[in-house]
Amino acid sequence: MKKILIPLLYFAATVSANSFTAYLGPHFNYAHLKFDNPNKLNGYLGGVSAGVGYEFCDFFTLVDFEGSWSAEYLWGDPGQKSRIEEYFVDGQIGYNFVTCSGCFSIAPYSGFGWDRFSNWQNPNETSLHYRYDTLFVPAGCYLNWMPCPGFQLGFRGEWRFDVYSRLHMDSEQFDNKEAYGARAELPVSFSSSCLYLQIVPFFDYAKYGGVTISHPSGATLSISPTIRWYYGLRAFVGYTF
Repeated sequence: MKKILIPLLYFAATVSANSFTAYLGPHFNYAHLKFDNPNKLNGYLGGVSAGVGYEFCDFFTLVDFEGSWSAEYLWGDPGQKSRIEEYFVDGQIGYNFVTCSGCFSIAPYSGFGWDRFSNWQNPNETSLHYRYDTLFVPAGCYLNWMPCPGFQLGFRGEWRFDVYSRLHMDSEQFDNKEAYGARAELPVSFSSSCLYLQIVPFFDYAKYGGVTISHPSGATLSISPTIRWYYGLRAFVGYTF
């Protein structure tokens, strides 16, 4: 019975067995935030990742959660600072295609997800709070290579199509457009029996759409799109049963 590791998910068998998996671990990343040209802010975030999945024959499902919080303020010029937090849930359904040798696999998937991104801009001065809630459909693929038992290299690419996006600013709510995101990962996995360790360098990009509102008085409120990207490292310890 051959074993294949799909990034973020460990499947005990590729053909004949069903399996559950659960994992938990920290992540740390560098963050870049751009909300109003030319203002750009940079800083560091930390958080926790967790997930649970199930495989039936070569079909699989996975629910992956990430929570991220500013390790400190993100700073930019001129004198800008922000505190951010983000909650991210990515649900996946896919199929795992394995080569005859069992060393290579490709696993396309889609599903449904939710992203909440909050930014407190200059909290000690203006206390502006921008919160984006986005529902999206992911379209992605895992590529895996297992050169020897217990060790695997992989790649994951994902594009996130926005299906609903809402901007909350203090007590106001606005429909915003042009929201989308993407992610790339390079997982390295080590396994022994039912336990596994996975180290995952990653890059994640998201754009949250801007808003232009015309007030009955004739005034116009314009909020520029918010762009954020992360690059960092995720680490998991998982168990398959």
